Amino acid sequence: MSERYIGNWGSTNCGKFAVLVLLFGLLIFGTASAQEVSTEVLPSEDELLDALINGEIEYDVYLTLTDLLINGVDTSQLYMFDNIPGLPAPRSTSRRSLLENEQVRALVGGNRPPAGGQGSIRYRYGQELEDAGRGRYRAVSRYALTPNIEGALSMAREYSGRERILSRSLDVRFDSSNIVRRMTLGSFRERFGLGTAIGYRGKLLSSSNQLNGESMLVPDWGGYNGVRLEMTRSGFNSTVLASYNRDSSHTLFTLGARGTYRLGAVNPTAILATHRLANRQSGTRVSVYNAAVNLSGDGDFGRYALEICSQTGWQKAEAIVIETEFDRGPGDIMLSGWAYSRRFLDLASGSRAAGLSRTEEIEPVDFQFARKRAGQFGALVKTKYQLGTMTRLLLDGMIAARVTDTSTAQGLFGVEHRISSGHALRGDIMYKSNVRLGEPEKVHRRGRIEWQWQASDWRARSAVGFTNESSSGEYWSLVVSITRSIDQNERWQIWSNWRRISHGHIDYWYGYLSFMQPFQKRISGGVKFSDTYNRSSVNHHSPALTLELAVQL
Repeated sequence: MSERYIGNWGSTNCGKFAVLVLLFGLLIFGTASAQEVSTEVLPSEDELLDALINGEIEYDVYLTLTDLLINGVDTSQLYMFDNIPGLPAPRSTSRRSLLENEQVRALVGGNRPPAGGQGSIRYRYGQELEDAGRGRYRAVSRYALTPNIEGALSMAREYSGRERILSRSLDVRFDSSNIVRRMTLGSFRERFGLGTAIGYRGKLLSSSNQLNGESMLVPDWGGYNGVRLEMTRSGFNSTVLASYNRDSSHTLFTLGARGTYRLGAVNPTAILATHRLANRQSGTRVSVYNAAVNLSGDGDFGRYALEICSQTGWQKAEAIVIETEFDRGPGDIMLSGWAYSRRFLDLASGSRAAGLSRTEEIEPVDFQFARKRAGQFGALVKTKYQLGTMTRLLLDGMIAARVTDTSTAQGLFGVEHRISSGHALRGDIMYKSNVRLGEPEKVHRRGRIEWQWQASDWRARSAVGFTNESSSGEYWSLVVSITRSIDQNERWQIWSNWRRISHGHIDYWYGYLSFMQPFQKRISGGVKFSDTYNRSSVNHHSPALTLELAVQL
């Protein structure tokens, strides 16, 4: 498996992109996603919802991160980390900052399948502890029919009563004597190259609201739904896929193929894809065809990747995405740049872009969707510099614009210092500015000091911050967590987040106490009690209880 709005491009966008990269270079040396700068740590769906309610993440990011929490991430899908705000895909754990380690550990640490056995079942049920409190559940199962055949199924019900299948798949691996090495049927994630033609876009169509045949045929899934084949022969490896998704009004059919030939340190890749969106009532359809070339490789200085994509069909467009990592000596720099022409139609793209989405309509098929790549250009940089063995400097920044009416500039400067083998301090300053034509500029400034401690299977973290926002004024925040984690099936945690303290009052607080304990060798159970306090709400407190059962088969 692979490791993973209308008008022409013209010379204007190319010029802007070149100037943008130059300015960003000056920013790095002069001031030294979803691609956002963020300091959020989100350990469960409850914290994701809390962050969504408080405007810390966008709805599409919430849906994608919920998928990661429920279904997890394997080693062939490191690109999915790009969807964690503030965390581009880390190639090495030693290169992650203290905050990045917390973000990864919180989001995907508890979703690895148990070691050994033929499979696992994990079931969570949550209940609101209020009058007429509602309930919801999550169920995820994996089972190895043979050493080379594995099935997976996940399903859920929301507090609203909406119940459906989230994903189901059958994965078959073949031995090295076959050209076809792997086949996946059902739900799967995929990204070809840097994702301009085929990538993880997230949910585009709606889904069934109940457990029925339609939910099994077309689950509530943000990836692809169909069949994928991976093939290898004599240094040439390829992947082909076919995907079909639909809701009550539209269908989306995708075909894709990728071929990579290894030439020493350089890996040239050719990518072809077609996407057809149709209106089920009128029968009208639009189709776009993508052809992309990707050059990637590794050298003594680090790694690089360049992808150029041409789109034809209903709309003609172009896109270019660049990613580089330099990791020699004490310095580590990751630099990404992207530019999409105004007609670029990202029905299945998963390449880099800032969250500058806007609802637009594809008139021939009467389809509205959040479109963020069309007309967007930008750059992202993440730098780390080691000062001796105990101190590290961090500088993250992003600047992006969409056509001429929307832009964002974001930056984060931090210092990390390890006091001893178990104690560490981090201080950081974050700045975000979002500008949309005809609206006031939205500015977000935050300064934080964080302390971390770890000894054996105990870990503690505390962070205090001061925020100034143009929309909601000034406020303080405080996060405290204490965790004892022996393994994924034995874990205790206290989490308390005073998200907003202003004028001597606690405006918003969320906290929980949870534990997971093995009953016997293959069965573990857990309880989580949480509460949300909102000073502006009629019912200030919203308590909830979650029960969890994990079984290793």
